[in-house]
Amino acid sequence: MITGNDILSASLAIMDEAASDDYSARAVPILNTLIGRCYAISAETETPVPNNWKSIVSLSDEVTSIDKTLCISGIPYGLAALLYLEEDPVRSRSWWSIFLEQMELSKRTPRHFEPIKNVYGGVEHSGYGRW
Repeated sequence: MITGNDILSASLAIMDEAASDDYSARAVPILNTLIGRCYAISAETETPVPNNWKSIVSLSDEVTSIDKTLCISGIPYGLAALLYLEEDPVRSRSWWSIFLEQMELSKRTPRHFEPIKNVYGGVEHSGYGRW
């Protein structure tokens, strides 16, 4: 179970900042935008219908429909980038790049494995092929 507080804590560690009311107040709406962005590529998502994800209302809410890998290794970088944008755009841009890279890596993970059929036959199946 990953909560908004868990993601915010990871983001604050990335930013090397202490918790503040300003960051906490801005974190919930920003997290909702990141959850919406990550929903379609999450391993937890069977059918990536854009409107099926559940937003959070407070930082104590559980983030659902997003897999643990994205919640712990991707979304904190996106949150850090958007929280820190006004303070240091260069660092913010580098964290955003890490967030986008993690999203790309998550896209490459296959959702399902299917068995491969031997349609050509061969000696091992005594089919000797069709050609």
